[in-house]
Amino acid sequence: MYNPQLARSFIFYIATLLFLGVGAMTTPQLAWYNTLTLPVFAPAPMIIAAIWCVLFYLTAYSLATFWSAKEIAHGTSFAFIVKLYLANAALIVVWNWLFFGMHLLSAAAIAAVAVLLSILVLMICLWHVSKKAAVLLAPYIVWIMFALYLNHVISILNP
Repeated sequence: MYNPQLARSFIFYIATLLFLGVGAMTTPQLAWYNTLTLPVFAPAPMIIAAIWCVLFYLTAYSLATFWSAKEIAHGTSFAFIVKLYLANAALIVVWNWLFFGMHLLSAAAIAAVAVLLSILVLMICLWHVSKKAAVLLAPYIVWIMFALYLNHVISILNP
């Protein structure tokens, strides 16, 4: 039997694990990041971490909002949108691994474009089911556009 409260709890649990997992991958590499030549507009690492925390929880809230939308039957379109959320989470992990783990800035930029596109597709699909769930992702897409630009400038400053 479907229990919306249990579903929301599970979603926020997964978001917390994702945030902690990405943080665990990123934190050991901050020494490398701090050696890079950064543009003056680059936020401090703690600010970036705080922004990601908010974005993971907004994404989890978006998923929970979508999950409880009464307009959608738990059928094919439901499964497709859930897979989009999961694909987006996987792409964030890949971007993090490429940027912080492997120090492949150009490959990380390509992964960031994939993240951006996955958010855009997700927002379009959600718009027909839950406008609120789609709008909750707006800060995420804005941040990814900024992060992509930042990634590009860091690549230029650190050939």
